[in-house]
Amino acid sequence: MLRSEAGFCQLVLDDGRVVTARLLKGMKSGPRETTTLAVIGDRVRVATRGASAVIEEVCERSNELSRQAPGRPALRDVLAANLDVLLLVQSTRNPDFNSARLDRFLAIAEQAGVPPVVVLNKIDLVGAEEVARVAGEYVTIGYRVITSSVKQGVGIEEVREALHGLAALVGPSGAGKSSLLNAIKPGFRLRTADVSEATSKGRHTTVASELLALTPDTYVADTPGLRSIALTGVPPEDLDWLFPEFRPFARECRFGNCLHQQETGCAVLEALASGAISQSRYAGYRHLLEEALEQDRTQYG
Repeated sequence: MLRSEAGFCQLVLDDGRVVTARLLKGMKSGPRETTTLAVIGDRVRVATRGASAVIEEVCERSNELSRQAPGRPALRDVLAANLDVLLLVQSTRNPDFNSARLDRFLAIAEQAGVPPVVVLNKIDLVGAEEVARVAGEYVTIGYRVITSSVKQGVGIEEVREALHGLAALVGPSGAGKSSLLNAIKPGFRLRTADVSEATSKGRHTTVASELLALTPDTYVADTPGLRSIALTGVPPEDLDWLFPEFRPFARECRFGNCLHQQETGCAVLEALASGAISQSRYAGYRHLLEEALEQDRTQYG
């Protein structure tokens, strides 16, 4: 599925034709877990009837990028499905780089089972030493990091090469996602906007998620900028597994349900003290842990 809006879905069929379809009415009944039944990236079964098409089934997803629906805590807001790679675009300045925000996106990618690539954008606004420091921390963990600047034409080909199959770019508004896509393929002509000087936050330029054809075999999901996205459905005792550098140490903790706060025999805290785990990544973990504990308290009382 390429796009969904106002109850109609744009699809590309096996023969390459693009059609507009609606959901079969019977699919809309019964209990709901998500805000929408079909999202970009979904593989669907359709029945064509003359010039019209009807979606009869949404196939099982290999993964999904989702968040808790704003104002509807019982539902998931699925942004895209069946992704092959997730590019996490973060600006170094304007808006400023936020390690906790990037750690949140990385944890979400780990939970979804989608390989992430970190894109540090707007590197022309900071010094080379700062770029190397930030990039180096995530490279050490094992993540691929691309440094880019649309203004200088740096990293554009690397970003293009990282996009394959069904890919998505996510990140806060103003990070430069649309500018990067325009640089990769000027024909996209996506709207861009400057970051607000008053708030230092980006203005939303993408208002609906859609798949853009980069090549016949590669589609890119352009999603609305996300200023906040929550990690949901992860028990507090399992959160450490979403931080790859924690895993070898977490196995050595004295207690199997260790939350790595102040427990006796915590190998993660020992690794933190020795410098094997960075202070900023641990701070990101603790922030997500507090959210997971609060979700537990809300759900179970």
